Amino acid sequence: MGDEPPQYRPYCPTERAVMPKYWFTMHYPKPASLKIPWFVYFKHKDDEAAKQPREGDMVVFYETSKGKRMKFPGDKEFVIQSKGRSAAVRIGDVTGGTESIAPNRVLEFEDSTITQFRAQLRCHKQQCSGRQVRYSKVLRIMHTRDAHIIKGPIKEIDETTYNEFLKGLDPLSPCPECDL
Repeated sequence: MGDEPPQYRPYCPTERAVMPKYWFTMHYPKPASLKIPWFVYFKHKDDEAAKQPREGDMVVFYETSKGKRMKFPGDKEFVIQSKGRSAAVRIGDVTGGTESIAPNRVLEFEDSTITQFRAQLRCHKQQCSGRQVRYSKVLRIMHTRDAHIIKGPIKEIDETTYNEFLKGLDPLSPCPECDL
């Protein structure tokens, strides 16, 4: 009995016509000075990946160990990113469909590359206990040895994989340090 993962679901299954799907996404570490929401970001709203998640689905968020120094249009200086955790750090539930970001979120990186995020998938009711699922365990859970873990902005995972993340994240415990 004591080995079952916490049962965190945003809605009662009897209220939904379809059971939720489960997703995994990656984020660069957030610069301490910027309040960027823990949403799923897409470069194009019409990407096939952007069309798949729906309201009530669950997302596991992984934070990479480092990202590139970046700046938004109009900024004079590149922002120094905080050190990332190289771990799955939180879960959230999808609270709507993919929506356009207006204006597009344009990021310029120190290596002169430019990325535009044109769409986002809002994820609210986020749960974070301060616990993490470290990189080596994430690779085991995801059944991969690939350092990038996923290709693209989001990957569907099965319920068993999601429950493995729940065991490690313990999302029902409060996180005193979290910026929910």
